[in-house]
Amino acid sequence: MQQCPIDKVVIFLIATPMRSNFADVLLDDIHGGLNAARATSYIIRMSDANEINDVWQFIQERSKGYDYVIGIDLNGNFNSPPMIEFERWRRFTILIDHPYCHAYKFAKYKPDLACSVIDRTHEHALKDVDINFTTKFLPHAGPPPEENVPPIPKRERDILFCGNVSNIILPGQLGEHIHRFPQPIQHITLKAIEQVISGECDIHSALKLAISDVLSDTISAVPLKTLSVICKTIETYVAGRMRLELLIKLLAEKDLKIDVVGRLREPLEAHGIEIKENGAIRFHNHLPFNIVTDMMSASKIVLNSNFISQAGSHERIWHGIARGCAIITNESSYLRDEFGKGEGINFIPKKQELLGPLLHQKLADLSRLDEIATAAKGHYVSRHTWRHRAKDLLKLLKIKM
Repeated sequence: MQQCPIDKVVIFLIATPMRSNFADVLLDDIHGGLNAARATSYIIRMSDANEINDVWQFIQERSKGYDYVIGIDLNGNFNSPPMIEFERWRRFTILIDHPYCHAYKFAKYKPDLACSVIDRTHEHALKDVDINFTTKFLPHAGPPPEENVPPIPKRERDILFCGNVSNIILPGQLGEHIHRFPQPIQHITLKAIEQVISGECDIHSALKLAISDVLSDTISAVPLKTLSVICKTIETYVAGRMRLELLIKLLAEKDLKIDVVGRLREPLEAHGIEIKENGAIRFHNHLPFNIVTDMMSASKIVLNSNFISQAGSHERIWHGIARGCAIITNESSYLRDEFGKGEGINFIPKKQELLGPLLHQKLADLSRLDEIATAAKGHYVSRHTWRHRAKDLLKLLKIKM
C-alpha cells in the first residue's frame, strides 16, 4: 500500500464472534485513539459468523468515496475474501498472542495483509515460518486517564491480582494433554517448556531450539496447525505454572489483603490454598475485563503476572496506571527501557520470596506509593495511551496525517 492522506482512508475495526470482553474494550480504546488522530473509523461487532454479508454491506456503504479501505481485526480472525475492489482493500491484524497461535488462519490470505505484535521477541516469528507479511512491534496501550479517582491512601483495596491458571498445571494434566501428540511433538513441547520456565529464553527461541534438537530441522518444517497447538500449550502451561508459584508464595504472607480475580480456584485448592469467604484474600473468580478495570479504581496496587512476555507490556499495566494505581509487574526489556528500575513502576523480584516484603514495604508508606503512581501516570499520559499508539498504527498503515 502506497502512502495515502488520512482523509482518503476509512478504517473498520472488526470484532469477530466468540471474543472476550477484553477484545471489545481494546477495540473501543483503539477506536478512540484513531478518532483523536482524526482518522475515519467504525467498529463492527459480529455476534455470529453468518453475519458476514451484512458486514460487507456495511463496509461497502460506509467506504464510498474513499481510496483505501482498511479492515483491522485481532489475532487474524477475520479472513473473509474481500467483497469490494481488491485494489482498495487492505487488512491489518493486531496479534495479541504469539503469532504461532494464529498463523494457520491467515497465512494464505489475499490480497494483502500486515500485522503488529505486542512483544519484540515476536517480530520475526512469521518470517521464520516463511510467511512474508509486514510485521511490526506495536505494544499495548490504554485509555485516557480517569479523572477524579481517589488518591491511593483512600482506596479500599490493597492489592488486586488478576489472571487465569489453567488446570493443565495440575499433577498429570500436562502429560494427559500432550499424550495425543506424536512423540516428536511431545518432546519438542516439553523441551521448550523447560527452557522458558528456566528463564533461558523466550517462547520463540525455545521453540526453534527444541525443533532443531528433536527434528534436526528449522521451525518452518512443522505444519502451522501443529505449531499452533504446541505454542498454545507452552503459553498456557508456562503462564499458569509461573503465576501459580507466585500466588502460592504471596498468599502464604500474613497481613496482606489481596483481591484475586481469575479462573484459578481448582489449581489453588489442589496446592493447599484454602479460599475463605470474606477473609484477607477475597476471591472473585473470573470477571469481565470492564469489571476488573472498575476494581482498579479502588485498588492501591495492581499486581500483574505475565511472565511469558519478556519484551512487551500488558493491558492490565496501562489500565491500572490510567486509574491511578501503583503497578508491580514482571520485568520485561521493553518496560525496563520505558521506566528504568522502580521509576514509576516496580518489578517483581527475581527471588519471588522477596515479593511479600516488597508489598509490605510499599503499603507501609502510602504517600510514597501515591508519588510512584503519579509519576507513572505522567509518563503514561505522555507516551502510552491509544492516542499515541494510534499514530504509530497509522504510520504502519502508511497513512499520512
